[in-house]
Amino acid sequence: MDTRTRHSEADAFFRDIALCVATYRAGGPAMVWPAGSGAVVDPYGERAPDGDAGAGRAGDDSAVLRPADPRMREMADRLGTFVGRPVRAGYWALGQGGSTAPCELEHDTVLVQLAGSCECRVAGPGPAADDVDVPAADSPAADDVGVPAADGPSAGDADPAGVRVRLRAGEALYMARPGSYALTGVHASCTLVELRLQD
Repeated sequence: MDTRTRHSEADAFFRDIALCVATYRAGGPAMVWPAGSGAVVDPYGERAPDGDAGAGRAGDDSAVLRPADPRMREMADRLGTFVGRPVRAGYWALGQGGSTAPCELEHDTVLVQLAGSCECRVAGPGPAADDVDVPAADSPAADDVGVPAADGPSAGDADPAGVRVRLRAGEALYMARPGSYALTGVHASCTLVELRLQD
């Protein structure tokens, strides 16, 4: 593939992610199967950038977000061009059976799977309490509509179940803040880049 074709395919990749961000902003999570993923993902092959894919082994939530390599910083810059905001990057390298502790979403974030596959569990707040009409505890409506009474769980509490998605190489996941995510279900070593959209 010549340089011009690879550049064009990479632009399609970042344009698709930017379109997803614009569409689902503050409403994620949303999966993206961006066009041109080969131009961005293939250079990473099946190994973590530093060759240490053994971090975050089974039963060990000690995996840490690592500083981005130069290609990942370039990915962040390219995405920033399409979303019109600065983007910062880091990456996860997880070994077979590895996982992460929950990571707070301080910024809208895009995860791009570079190699392997894993499950991402996304948890976030439910609708704001003032957006939901919660009947009083003694109201017949509390039983009729199947919603918690006012003395039950708050409508603004985080959804403990959240959303689970499986990410494979070349796929991306957009997540709006606030909330958290955790990576698990790693069957073979995997690498993901985390792209944080700055305010």
